[in-house]
Amino acid sequence: MPIDHGRQLTAAVPFAESSTDADITSQHRQRFLLELSDRLRPLADPLAVQREATRALGEHLGASRVGYAEILNDGETSLVTVNYTNGVRGIDGRIRVADYSTTLLRALRAGQTVARGDVAAAPDLTEAERAAHASLEIGATVDIPLLKQGRLVAVLFMHFRERHHFTTEELALLDALAERTWDAVERARAEAALRASEARLRLALELAEMGIWELSLTDRSGYLDARAAEIMGLPAGPFDDVARAQEARTHPDDLAAMQSAVKRGIASGVPFDLSYRAVHPRRQCPPRRLTRPRAARTHRPASAPGGDQPGRHHGARGCRSPGADVCGQ
Repeated sequence: MPIDHGRQLTAAVPFAESSTDADITSQHRQRFLLELSDRLRPLADPLAVQREATRALGEHLGASRVGYAEILNDGETSLVTVNYTNGVRGIDGRIRVADYSTTLLRALRAGQTVARGDVAAAPDLTEAERAAHASLEIGATVDIPLLKQGRLVAVLFMHFRERHHFTTEELALLDALAERTWDAVERARAEAALRASEARLRLALELAEMGIWELSLTDRSGYLDARAAEIMGLPAGPFDDVARAQEARTHPDDLAAMQSAVKRGIASGVPFDLSYRAVHPRRQCPPRRLTRPRAARTHRPASAPGGDQPGRHHGARGCRSPGADVCGQ
């Protein structure tokens, strides 16, 4: 793993280890990573993931500051939102990377780990850059790049107040942790975005008085949410045969046309609309309600369009609105 000690990159092998020593340190590293993974797994908040990972790493290695800096779209500015500190102030907000080193970004974009064990004596830093480090009480620093599809997206950084000799074991641990933690952060962000999207969908459905239903084309099992179930006069939740349950609530005069429309719509693979009367068992008058669902096939098998393959997961999903009440029809 290369280290930038100035303008020259050198190999990070400060001392020789016996095979026994290497095995022991590798075991310690793996144990730390496994324990951290167990602590990160239940965390759903991306910031909580970063907070726990940086705290664990900082305490494990005795660092004064550990954090993640996201590289913004301009490629020159980093954003720090969470960092562990011990005896120094935290840093947050937007930081222009070149204020601390004009050579740093170039090395990070090349996928190089950049370590300076003695910032005050680093020959490649200007007086202004050394002063910028000193203002944050940084005596030693290491930066681990995270690249996605060739683009620098984030940096795991670690600071010490005094000079520090970075060992091969520390660098190996940082390198392993950087990728694992960032994957956990991205997973938590994706899950948070999905929850937010589902919340917006629920709100939109509530405002429109609409419900959702799902149907498996493999075994006809499915699901009705509370609103769709109320419209059809059925219990909410999973059904072994949701199609049959809904057909039992469809007006006999509309059933054949509805079934034919569903079959055509599913075969087309594009969203389709339906219109039929639902017979609601708990209504006195009107006993029937006109429903106008919109549905779409959610997965198309690899075979010919419309062909079902047993065991493949594909189905239909739709929204149902109550439409208008009708009486005497």
